[in-house]
Parts: sequence; C-alpha cells; structure tokens
Amino acid sequence: MKITSILSILLILTASQALACKWQPATTWGSLKKKYIREASGVASSKAKPGFLYHINDHGDGNKVFITNQKGKKTKVINISGKNFKDQEDLATGPCPGGSCLFIADTGNNALKRKVLNIIILKETSELVDLKKDSETVAPLGVIKFKYPKKGRHDSETLMVHPNGDIYIVTKVENAKRTYLPSQIYRIKKKVWHDYIAKAPATAKKKKKKIKPELVGYVNLPEFYNPKKPRNHLITSGDISPDGKKVLLLTYGFVIEINLDLSKATQIKIDKNNRKLFNIINIKALRHQEAITFSENGSSFLYNTEAGKKKARIMKVTCK
Repeated sequence: MKITSILSILLILTASQALACKWQPATTWGSLKKKYIREASGVASSKAKPGFLYHINDHGDGNKVFITNQKGKKTKVINISGKNFKDQEDLATGPCPGGSCLFIADTGNNALKRKVLNIIILKETSELVDLKKDSETVAPLGVIKFKYPKKGRHDSETLMVHPNGDIYIVTKVENAKRTYLPSQIYRIKKKVWHDYIAKAPATAKKKKKKIKPELVGYVNLPEFYNPKKPRNHLITSGDISPDGKKVLLLTYGFVIEINLDLSKATQIKIDKNNRKLFNIINIKALRHQEAITFSENGSSFLYNTEAGKKKARIMKVTCK
C-alpha cells in the first residue's frame, strides 16, 4: 500500500472522530450599519482584540476595512494607504511576522481579465483595534502579488490563513452556461510569503516577481451534492478553525464543514470518495451570503450577507 494511501486512511479516521460537533440552528446575532457596510463581502474575527470583527464591502468601496463588535456595533473605519483595491472579496486573520495580521483578498476576477491578484496584509496593532477613534489611516505590512500557475485565471471569494501561517485560496468556478465546476484549492506557504514581503515591502517602488501559489486540492460539490438551486455550488467564503483542524466553506445555500487539518494533507480531495471527511451544515440561508468566520475559540461561527434593504444581518451558529 502506498504511503499516501495510508495517510489518507489515517486522516479519514481522525476526521470521523471529529464529527461529534452538533451545530445548532442559526440565530440572528446582530446587524451591520448600511451607512458603512452596504455590501458585506468578508468577515474575520480579530486575534488581537477578541470579540471584535473586521468587515469589507465588495468592489468599488476604495481601500476601506471596518471594525465592529460581534453585534455589528461601534463601527470604526480603517483607510489603507497605497493603490486602490480592484475587487476585494474576503478577509482572514492569522499569524504574521511579529504578531497577528489581517489579510485582505483582492482576488475578485469575474470576467477573468486579471492576471495579477493581490493579498494585502495589515498588522493588528493596538492602534488599529482601538475603537475609541472613529477612523484610522494605516499602511500595509506588505502586499502579496500572485499569479496562478500555468497562466491560469480564476475568480476567488475565499481566503483562509492556517494557524501555521500558510495561506489558502479557494476558487469560485462557473462557465458561461452556468455549469458549476469543481473549485480548486491553492496554497502559499508561510516561508514563501514571509520571504516575499521581507524582500519587497509594500512601500517598495521596484516591481516584484509574482508568487505562484501551488495547487493542493479541490472541492467537487457538483459530484456529490445536488441542491435545488445549482448556484448553491459556488463557494463564497471560508475560514479555518483556531486549532487548524476544521474548515468551513460557505456557499449561497449551506456550509461545508471539512474535518481535516489542511497542513497535514498532501492532497486535499473533497469529493464523493472522501465523504467521511466532511458534512453539510444546513443553515438559514441569507440572500447573497458571502462572509463567514469562526469565533475566537472555534465553538461557533458567524456569517452575514451583502444584501439587505436597511441592515445586513449577522447570523450565529453554535456547536454543542
């Protein structure tokens, strides 16, 4: 038997033991002020200030990030210096040189015209998370510029950072005929992006060589799950649990819970042949939901929507 096969069996056995969590029905936890967050497209729990959330609007909002408490109140505006985002889609928090950082995915590419995509990194300083101020202007710690390998062009609305510092990007795939294809999972290892921003910080004017993420797996939702609305196959956000052992992927209709430590898998295959690795969490679906985050201890998760006439709801799902 091949070593990779043995590893896959061990991972599946470990994952089956982790399925003990029973997710409760979603409840309304809070709401976002339309004055600031009119088209919520990403949310992340702060590592530096537990109990607080980061938010972004979808494309067209300039270089802005917002901080609120978990209920969506006490909004602070963070203005980021430098070039404007083109199409920001998701947020994640995770370790970075000297502490914790906020990672912003400028990875939207609906028309597949963009060759180079960006991940903007902000240090979680005490000034950044100080909500006594209504606004703050900060410079990024670094900007990761990347290209997909083999001249690939993809749209992505999912950015995740593992507790070990590796960055994961999940693509959102559909063709002109509205056929929904497997989503690909790409990784940028911690050492790669650490070296990159150290050699060429965000303030550097010299053009930098682009990073090429490595393809490490896929999620083949159309193969094993056929909802009434096929568009629900599209993955719109994701997060990794604080202990690194679980992954949540949000779609327009439900949540996929993957019981797998991505850092320990040589290949990540979420398909019908690895059904024990994951389960479907049926949630109260919100129109155009595109943001999800674990709580600080991983015992619950929050998700929200970019749609809402007055306020976009924040929903909470708790594990018991």
